[in-house]
This record gives sequence, C-alpha cells and structure tokens, in this order.
Amino acid sequence: MFGISFTFEAKDGLLDRNRILGVDLGVVNTAVLQIWDCEEKKYDWLSWKECKLDGSRIIEFRQRVESRKRSFLRSRKVSGTTNQYSKGKKGRGTQVKIKPIDHLNNKISNFRDTMNHQYSKYIVDFALKHNCGIIQMEDLSEYTEKVKEKFLRNWSYYDLQSKIEYKAKEHGIEVVKIDPRYTSLRCSKCGCIDKRNRNGEKEQAKFKCVKCEYAENADVNAARNIALPDIEKIIEEVMPRKKKEKKKRKRAKKIA
Repeated sequence: MFGISFTFEAKDGLLDRNRILGVDLGVVNTAVLQIWDCEEKKYDWLSWKECKLDGSRIIEFRQRVESRKRSFLRSRKVSGTTNQYSKGKKGRGTQVKIKPIDHLNNKISNFRDTMNHQYSKYIVDFALKHNCGIIQMEDLSEYTEKVKEKFLRNWSYYDLQSKIEYKAKEHGIEVVKIDPRYTSLRCSKCGCIDKRNRNGEKEQAKFKCVKCEYAENADVNAARNIALPDIEKIIEEVMPRKKKEKKKRKRAKKIA
C-alpha cells in the first residue's frame, strides 16, 4: 500500500498547476482542448488533430438508432397495441412493441458509456502528457434550460464530465468548473465580447473578432477562454462596461 501511495504522489508532483487545460464541449466536436501556461502567459500551439474529439461517430450512431426506432414503430408487428398499452395492460403485442425499443435504448446507453470512457481517458491522458495540473470545464448547470436541453438531447455531457472528474482525481489533477457565459463570444486574443464575433447562425464553426479581426475556429477560441485562470472575473469586469457603452449608443441615437 505504501508503495502504491508513493508512486501516485511522485507522479502527481510532476504536474504543473500553472498549466491549465480548457475543455469546450460541443455537438459536432464532442470536445476541443486548449492549454494556457500561466508563467509563459501564452497558449500552447496544438495541432487541430490532437486537440479535437470528433463527434461524428456519435451523430451517425444516434441518427441510425433513431431511424431504427421509427422503423419499429411503423412496423406492422406492433400495430394495434396502442389501446392495450394505454390501458396499462401488457399483452403480447405490447411486449413485441416494447422489446426492440428497450433493446435500442440499451444499445444507446452502452455506446454512450463506452464513448464517454474513451473521451474522458483521452482528455485526462492529454492533460498528463502536457503536464497540466488543472482541467477547466463548463459548469453545465449555469446554462439556460433551452441550451441544457440541446446538450442533453445530443449527448450525455454530465456523464462525460463525471468520468473526466474521477479519472483526473486518480492522477491528482484538479477539475475546476467555470460559468460558460460569453466564453463563445469573447475574443481570446484581445478580450472583445461581441455577439457579432460569431457571425450569426450560418457560420457557427467560425469566429472572427470585430475589433482586432482575429479569426479562429469557434470551438478553439471558446476552449482558450475556458482555459484562462479567473475567466469569470475577467468577463464580469468587461460586461458592465459593455452595458454602459450600449446605453450611451442608445442615448446618442435618440438625440440624433
């Protein structure tokens, strides 16, 4: 027992708490990773291939399963079972109807669990490889109900986060959850927060700052903001100024 404890302490002691791994969760890309070095005061250069966890497998699997569900529900084998089911009776037809749906739900659950284990392992291994003592992620409870519904409908991000947390804990990596508001709108280069930076719904993958013209993949930009220490305070300090500027512009328009 002493040997095991000592091994973990030695390994954890190598991790640098000045190096923070930011994790941005999404749908097209399940996660995008970026690293901020507090001492160097800059982001690590990371290739797109190594910092992105592609969500296409999840999207394809979900579409395939949903298609099969619709096919089962339209099947002649389950016709005429609605009345039995609504009355609470479990006749033979109802069992035929429920069994394939339950089977598909189990497949979804197993696939989700497998993928989240793979994703969480990659993220924690990535932190270890790059000597990051802290992982920062979005606090999903801070999202609006509409956004949370979108997240949960597409994938179980709560499950993924919990797997990241317990795997990180095993290696002594601290997990910090931050308020995600404005992290997708803030320019990670100059700090400008403006909804025009995202250029509307048509180009969700793109980010271009209206102030400094910095252009980057939107998920990379968000992950960089999430990786910053005290990002919540940084945003809080900027937003009151933004509100005052907006009021001044409105007053100026009225006068004009």
